[in-house]
Order: sequence, then structure tokens, then C-alpha cells
Amino acid sequence: MLQLKMKSKELKILRKRIANANRCEDLLKGIDDATSFSFIPPRETNEEGVSSEGDDTPQSKELSILFTHSSKISEARWKDCLALFENNMGDMYRNSSWGLDMAEKSKELRHEKARYLLAIDKDEKLAGFVHFRFEYDDDESPSCAVLYIFEIQIEADYRRCGLGKHLMGIAERIGREQSMTKVVLTVFKTNQQAMAFYTKRLQYEIDELSPSKFGDHNADYEILSFKLQ
Repeated sequence: MLQLKMKSKELKILRKRIANANRCEDLLKGIDDATSFSFIPPRETNEEGVSSEGDDTPQSKELSILFTHSSKISEARWKDCLALFENNMGDMYRNSSWGLDMAEKSKELRHEKARYLLAIDKDEKLAGFVHFRFEYDDDESPSCAVLYIFEIQIEADYRRCGLGKHLMGIAERIGREQSMTKVVLTVFKTNQQAMAFYTKRLQYEIDELSPSKFGDHNADYEILSFKLQ
């Protein structure tokens, strides 16, 4: 009986923590340095690795980083997000056990609990986005509250400049501010570039709830996580 009471109390704390995070109107408040991103575009090179830009030094560019709820994203911006997702991930989904269902993906992106970080260039074009939510680590047997990243997508012109790492850093800081235990995400095993990015550059590890931890090596994805506490 005591154990059940303690479990109930712990769940109440987790539920309140997630509810408080979902009520927050501006998750970037207090993280002022996260609202912009300056970078120098990588030089384009030919097959021999020689720069095609001559000796001119590329000019620094800047993106604005915005936080918003799914309910506040315009229809035009939704189309941008969906198009970016399909361009980046369409083939991987089609070749996976999940398949590609754009109608279902649209519903997922528009979920009432979905929160977004949007990277916008000077022409108001989408350079990248992060879709995340505050969730239990396991719906059936929750043990902690997590910031779950459903999507992080970057436009081709803005890759290899640190934007992905910057956005992930913001997500991790938001998770800490909201007392989440860890950041969690799912990656296809075939997406070796993403796997290397998370595990080598960002030090994410295979989560204890990932299929491979239960001996299921046939699953075509891994669940990765990064502890915040």
C-alpha cells in the first residue's frame, strides 16, 4: 500500500510538471541568446575539394529563432514544415516499416501539445524547425517527464553551419528550465548521418526503452536520449 501511494504521488508530480510546461507561453523567456543564430555559410567545393568562391570570405548571416504553439502557426508555414519534412525524410519513411502517410504526419505536427522552434531567415523563409512535446517517458509505466523531439528538420542550404546543434542546445535548455529529466528522440538506423550527429557530436545514448535494449534488433529505429538531471 505504501509503495502504491508513493507511486501515485510521483505520478502527480510528473503530471503537474508536464502541465506547467505546457502552460508556458514563452519557453525562450530567460534564454535571450537563443533568439538568433549567426553563422558563416560553408564554402562550396568541387570534386577536388577546391572552393568555387575564390578568395572572397563568405559574409556572416543571421537567422531568427522563434518559439510558438502549434495553434499559432499559419497555414503557409504549415505547408513549409510539411514540405521540408517530406523533402528530408520522405524516402526514409517510405522504405521503413512505418511507411509514409502525409495526412497522418500533418495531424501529428498540428497536435495541440506540439511546440515549435522555428528558424527564419531575413526573407521570412523557413530554414529549419524543431517539433517537440512534454511527455512521460513511457505511457504505460511512466518514470519521468521528458522533452520529446518529434522532428528536427533543416533546409539543405542551412546544413553544416551549426544550426542543428544550436536548435538542439535550445531544446535541452528548455528541458532543464522546465525540470524535464531528459531529452528523447527517435532515429532510423539507416540514417547514419543523424545517428552520428546525435551520438558522437551531442553525446546522446541509446535509451533504456529503445527496442534494441529488449533484444529486438529487427526494429528499424533506435530511441536516443540525453540526461538533463
